[in-house]
Amino acid sequence: MRGLIGIEGFAPIGMLTFNSSTSSYYLVLVFLVLTVLFMKFLTESIVGRTYVAIRNSEELAQTIGINTMKQKLISFVLSTFLAGLAGALYASFTRFIGPDISYTMMMFDMLTFALVGGLGTLFGPVVGTLLIVILTQSLQFMEDYRMLIFGPLLVMIVIFYPRGLVGGYLVWKAKRAYKKRQHEFEEKGSTYEGGD
Repeated sequence: MRGLIGIEGFAPIGMLTFNSSTSSYYLVLVFLVLTVLFMKFLTESIVGRTYVAIRNSEELAQTIGINTMKQKLISFVLSTFLAGLAGALYASFTRFIGPDISYTMMMFDMLTFALVGGLGTLFGPVVGTLLIVILTQSLQFMEDYRMLIFGPLLVMIVIFYPRGLVGGYLVWKAKRAYKKRQHEFEEKGSTYEGGD
């Protein structure tokens, strides 16, 4: 797009300009935080619970009066809006759009970020992205041999944490809370029996 000239970077907002990498980083960070907050609000709202119901059982969701087609359409529009926003930020940062921008390896990277962090979790993709990018940059000195460490490590994460790191942590946290409640219930039961 626009050939050798490239596209314009981030437009200034009032007195704020985004000519440097640092200022662009903070702009993208603001968008990331706003998006995560919006998604947190969405997942905890009635709309988010509706999406969970559709994910778990579309037929059951229909029987309780949820218009699944309408909700799936809204979900699709929302996800494409967020993807478009991410694409606009990426294009403004790189100042170039070409057909190889969506090459297969980039799609594989994004899927890997989500799998490692945890699909279906709010912070999973963020954690997965940070972990993999930091790990990749740390092993940069190994050049092509870094995949000898990086590849098996990813396989181990997928095997031992099938829900991802954040998903695995949430499952562990839920089990711990359940055991704690069960222990408290047993203690109360033994107290009542002792009183009798």
